[in-house]
Amino acid sequence: MTRLLATLLLLAVVIMHLGCSRRIANREVVAGCLPLNLTLETKLPDGQGGVTTIEQVLIDLGAHVEEGRLVDRNGKPIFFFKRLQDYSGVQIKGKKAEEEDRKIKELKKKGTIIFIRPLKLPE
Repeated sequence: MTRLLATLLLLAVVIMHLGCSRRIANREVVAGCLPLNLTLETKLPDGQGGVTTIEQVLIDLGAHVEEGRLVDRNGKPIFFFKRLQDYSGVQIKGKKAEEEDRKIKELKKKGTIIFIRPLKLPE
């Protein structure tokens, strides 16, 4: 029983290591489809208190390039979006908030959104 647990633990460590070092297929082509200010190595908060990269998010989405555009595993286009309040640290209200919400709703109808958020709010 102890040997089985040790083997399972070792297997789990190997799988975690492989998962951390995965690279997206056709890396150069995918990188060429990113907005100018982003790279595959751009770091983002993962929503769970940790950090991830654009590359890992794209892998998780099953991203690939079709007709020169990034699409998810279902063929939906992938959009990158920066929310104003994520960079200002201040709640956006009024027309700016309404405009941003409208843009997000439009993009969600068309495809998948990756929200670009800073790792740390400006001080």
